[in-house]
Amino acid sequence: MNCCPRISTNKDRGYAWWILFMSFLSHVCNRGFSYGILGNMTIAHQKFFNIGLQESGIIGSLHVATIFLFAPLASIMVKKLGCRTVEILGGCCLILGFGLSSLSTQSWHAFILFSLLAGNDTL
Repeated sequence: MNCCPRISTNKDRGYAWWILFMSFLSHVCNRGFSYGILGNMTIAHQKFFNIGLQESGIIGSLHVATIFLFAPLASIMVKKLGCRTVEILGGCCLILGFGLSSLSTQSWHAFILFSLLAGNDTL
């Protein structure tokens, strides 16, 4: 009688590498887009809303802070819902936040939409 479980010899035929690559690409797009545009958006928010550089910089800083503040929640959600669902939800938050922030007319709209909603792309 064999008490040790047999190790499966079935190969995934590259599917795991495809998932890894697509996850990497998703994170590069999310983080690269978020970090890449913050400097330009700071100047754009300053001119569009006619606010100071400090207040405009807080919009981008809150965006990055929100990414890290919601990371523990994202970890819990991955354990409960799975990584695909959470990744899709995070992408939807990012697209919805950026899309709706383009319609903002006051600086507090940008705080909520760009900083908090789009910052939830961690989910």
